[in-house]
Amino acid sequence: WFNPLTLITSLNLGILTYAFALLSIVLGFLFMVNGYVFLALRKN
Repeated sequence: WFNPLTLITSLNLGILTYAFALLSIVLGFLFMVNGYVFLALRKN
């Protein structure tokens, strides 16, 4: 059952999942930095 189409599809799904995870990590990091900057500005 291992034809090239399923291989390509699973590869694309893996790449999409990896890209989505990377994007969410970057967005979470940006939100964290934003929160720190916001708190630092509010303290002064």
